[in-house]
Amino acid sequence: MSTTAAAAPPQPAHDTTTTTPAPAPADTAQIHTYHCLCTQLLLASTTPLALIPRRGASASASSPEASSSDSAFILPLPGSPPTTTEADDAQTEASPHYALPLSLQPDRTPLVIQRPDGLEKRYCARCARCRVVVGYWLDWSQFAGAPAEGNKARTGRRDNVVYLLPGGLLSTEEMAGGRRGEAEGEQEGQGQGRGKVV
Repeated sequence: MSTTAAAAPPQPAHDTTTTTPAPAPADTAQIHTYHCLCTQLLLASTTPLALIPRRGASASASSPEASSSDSAFILPLPGSPPTTTEADDAQTEASPHYALPLSLQPDRTPLVIQRPDGLEKRYCARCARCRVVVGYWLDWSQFAGAPAEGNKARTGRRDNVVYLLPGGLLSTEEMAGGRRGEAEGEQEGQGQGRGKVV
């Protein structure tokens, strides 16, 4: 009685088994998206709005954020997204902040607001779909030490920071969960089921 090992079945030249995609690297930033109350996607950011500083909270007296009554979120808008090599070179624990306004349309002419400490020039940021104001940009003239262009002080909309009004945005998770914004629910007389509006 001879014992022979069973021969392994021949393998195909290429693997036909299905593979699961590799998990995302741990160092990739999570993207947080926010919508207008009309459900239009307005903003994508690597930092949740709850962690972004607000106007009027611990601001120095010389900055435009001091004594603000609207408590707007101060969202910096970097010029370009970080590249993979920049992220690798940084070797930091915290992921870099990046935000991208998707459907925010600025007004062409500024709105002048009277505040207790003087006047403020704002360019309203509107939803591209329903035109509701969800934030604003400030004029360069509002900032002490703004970069000059030649012999003249810089003026016009400051595009690298947008101020988002509280109550004007819903996160994607809240919207997908069927929650409604405060303003929308109040208009229809439905006080129940309101989501956390940021």
